[in-house]
Order: sequence, then C-alpha cells, then structure tokens
Amino acid sequence: MTADTEQAPGFRPRQSPQVRQFAVGDELVLVMSHQQVEVPEEAAGSRALTLNASGRAIWDLCDGHRSLGDIADALAQAFSVDRAQLLTQAGHALSELSQLGFIEGFDQRASDRS
Repeated sequence: MTADTEQAPGFRPRQSPQVRQFAVGDELVLVMSHQQVEVPEEAAGSRALTLNASGRAIWDLCDGHRSLGDIADALAQAFSVDRAQLLTQAGHALSELSQLGFIEGFDQRASDRS
C-alpha cells in the first residue's frame, strides 16, 4: 500500500446511518435497519454482526474523517502493534464491513493494494 492510497480523500470509511449498535461487554452488536438499505445479494442474510474488541476499535474509528492509514496509525498507537500489519488487517475488516453495507466511503481497492 502506498502513502497515496492511505491518504486518498475517497477512502474515508464512515458508519452507515442505517446501523444501530449495542454494546455487550467489550463486543459490539451491529444491526442493519430495514429502511432503504441496498445489501449485496450474497450478504442478504447478514442483517446483524457481532464485533470483538479489535473489530470494535476499528468500527469506532470509522467517522468519515480518517483514512485507512489514519485508522492504522490510531490502532498502532493504542495497541502497540506493527502499523504494516494493522494496515492489512484493518483493510480486510473494512472491506468486509463495506461489502455487508455496515460502512460507507471505503473502496475495496484501498485494501487490495496493501
């Protein structure tokens, strides 16, 4: 992944306004509301998702202002994990969340270049 990809203005994931979230200990349950949501056919049954603590940390950083690189930087600082490893892992997580319709503003190509 290049610095250009990390900072590309189009790659600013944000939580979909159609998602409701419920904290359960360290985990987070995401539920897709049924109002005007287009979900890919292969994800049609995926209306709810449970995130573990690391998935929740990524989710919490999806504010529409941070790029994938910014998210990896914040996670690296918070968890003392290698940034390059986090770019790959966060990219995959964001890609899945995007494909399921839980986040917006994330382009799969950003993850593919890691």
